[in-house]
Amino acid sequence: HFLPDGALAGGRALSADWKRFLPALHRMREVGETPPTVAELARLTGMTRGQFSVRFHDLTGMPPVTYLVKSKVERVKARLCSPEPPRLEALARECGFHDAFHLSKTFKRVAWVSPKTYRLGLQKTVMA
Repeated sequence: HFLPDGALAGGRALSADWKRFLPALHRMREVGETPPTVAELARLTGMTRGQFSVRFHDLTGMPPVTYLVKSKVERVKARLCSPEPPRLEALARECGFHDAFHLSKTFKRVAWVSPKTYRLGLQKTVMA
């Protein structure tokens, strides 16, 4: 997600720029309890923090921190789709948020609905 259409699946070759960023993109997706810093991501690409931020924005259209937040919210959405999603506090730790309040606040800002409302919307869609 957030990569150009077909970049990883669909047979199109990645540009050298995209290939250079793959280790950082993979690290951003496997957030876990400790989200990466921009400095860590820059090291993975062999760039300075400033170079990384500028090139990342050029390639994705968003700063690294915005990409990371959106990736974390997408991970929460996926977990909310599971038959028995974890409680918000556990989900927050799993997806790299400080706590349930931080997860909920960020989720609302990015997805425009609360995690609970999102989950209820999914249930209504499945039952319809």
